Amino acid sequence: MATHTSASAVFPLPITTVWPVFRDFLFPGRLISTIEACELVEGDGATCVGAERVIRWKTGEERRHRLLELSDEHYSISWNLVGANHPTETMSVLSHIRCFPITEDNTTLVEWSSDFSADVSPSVLKFEQTAYAKSLAEMRRILVENAAAPASSSDLVSASSPALARHGASLSDDAHSSVSAAPSAL
Repeated sequence: MATHTSASAVFPLPITTVWPVFRDFLFPGRLISTIEACELVEGDGATCVGAERVIRWKTGEERRHRLLELSDEHYSISWNLVGANHPTETMSVLSHIRCFPITEDNTTLVEWSSDFSADVSPSVLKFEQTAYAKSLAEMRRILVENAAAPASSSDLVSASSPALARHGASLSDDAHSSVSAAPSAL
């Protein structure tokens, strides 16, 4: 049985705009509307390997993740699930986001993937793939809106993006819109 799932989307923005957002381990709290909070709970910063974040969904579910890899050379970030305040659908999950520059038109391909332990069911894999696709669409919309909004060179947050503005985020500081409750892999 397959234990891998992924989704991808083209963001109509250059990688120099997209990657700084995703390299910040706290990006879910800035870009995904179903997340109430995303906080660093361990480590020296949101871009330091070994850092741990807790994501709290509006449903009350929480997940704790550890940052395993961050590569500015390969535009990739990886993390694993280290705990939750509720039962999870699988014993372990290793998640990745990779960004690829599309040189033809200066856009960016973003791929979100996860590898699950062998106890994962096909329905969880399908759920996660759908959730990743919806989250990527939401994140793309927010980043495009903010890139188009009038802003200073250091802050592209606008009132048109409550998800970013709510957390005081900026694109220079640096969707997972769930299908039902909280996803297992984010």
